[in-house]
Amino acid sequence: MTCPAEKYRFLELDLSSLAAVRTAAEEVKAYSDVPNIDIVICNAGVMWLPQRELSKDGVEMQFATNHLGHFLFVNLIVAKLIAAATASSPGGVRIINVSSSGAQFSPVRFSDINFTKAQADIPEGERANLELMKAYGMPAEGIYNPITAYGQSKTANALFSFELTRHLFDKCKIKSFTLHPGGILTDLWRYTDNDLVQQLVAGQEVAGGFKRLKQGCSTTLVAALDPNLPETTSGGANLFLDDCQFIEITPWAKDAGSAEQLWQLSENLVGQKFTSTRDSEV
Repeated sequence: MTCPAEKYRFLELDLSSLAAVRTAAEEVKAYSDVPNIDIVICNAGVMWLPQRELSKDGVEMQFATNHLGHFLFVNLIVAKLIAAATASSPGGVRIINVSSSGAQFSPVRFSDINFTKAQADIPEGERANLELMKAYGMPAEGIYNPITAYGQSKTANALFSFELTRHLFDKCKIKSFTLHPGGILTDLWRYTDNDLVQQLVAGQEVAGGFKRLKQGCSTTLVAALDPNLPETTSGGANLFLDDCQFIEITPWAKDAGSAEQLWQLSENLVGQKFTSTRDSEV
């Protein structure tokens, strides 16, 4: 399917740089011909960087790119979503955060997001599920672990959606959902050890195989466009989709206290408070 008549424009957006995110957000805000934005899909990311890297702003790269850049960008352009909500049915305006089943591997390490401490030296509630990682044949050693760091960022995606809905639905009728798109062989795997890739591919084939690209976007499109999706509840139900259906997710990815703590941490890291999102009203 092609849509040759549809208008689109490219936006340069380096999510690993807060300065670049601010520049891109200002460009979007200046679009005089786009006063309203109905849907934002936060889909960009990196996965399993083999060595610990810090962003230009001093934040672990997977957390910076997969969560923090999206957090800042959405909050900077939220006024255009609120404007769209005034003319939309409840829940018609949406913010979608593409998470992953990788969220099950690690909560957010609030005391050590940059991986400078061993697992034994952080609070028990922030520790990764090393036994699950081992069961999948994934490496579970080292102070910095690529899978744990990715899991932390994917948990952050889910918590961000939880908190966005809490802030925006009652007053503005804006919903936010998160999801696992499924196993898809894309360039996201480019940093992954080849032996581990082959092992995971073999396991995925037993489970039904990888999704094609068109299949891989289906759950994202349902989250963004299905008019019948219900509101996320305070307990985290109706938050996370997989194969176009809501599923239960690991408790740390839908915990209200962790979602609020992540919001505060993110504000501190970007150096800006977003009362406009918290206090918005149509």
